[in-house]
Amino acid sequence: VQAQRHDVFVLHGVTGSGKTEIYKKLAQEALLQNKAVMILFPEVTLALRFQDIFAKAFQDIPVIGFHSASTAKQKKFLWQMLLDKKPMIILGVHLPVLLPIPHLGLVIVDEEHDHGYQEKKHPKLHSKDMAVLKASLYNVPIVLGSATPSLSTLWNIGARGWKLCSM
Repeated sequence: VQAQRHDVFVLHGVTGSGKTEIYKKLAQEALLQNKAVMILFPEVTLALRFQDIFAKAFQDIPVIGFHSASTAKQKKFLWQMLLDKKPMIILGVHLPVLLPIPHLGLVIVDEEHDHGYQEKKHPKLHSKDMAVLKASLYNVPIVLGSATPSLSTLWNIGARGWKLCSM
């Protein structure tokens, strides 16, 4: 995050090992650089739960959910923050990967192995794959967190040099 360059990190740790605390620390680093942080979860209920967790941890920074449960007022606020390039945390499932975030500093995908990232409706995009692509295009680091990394992620560690960080 401090180097402000693209790299893919796989954070492997069992449930309760502290992955969320690492996410918070990394987000703090990006926010100190006046960057935005995008965090994806495989379902809206998780995004809502973590929105509360991150809002308590970052009381001076907007933590904005962008998903099917977001209100029009929340979406309008998000767009204004994007236009103003303000530091913020954006949480969601599929929609955040489609946002133009000019000051993106970090992408986090929690439970990267989960099938919830595969959109059932059109367009049938896979949010985790889109997040990896977005991080590459924006030249920012991405963290893929999981207690049970997917086979494709494990393959990419060996074949593409993704960095494995075990807890």
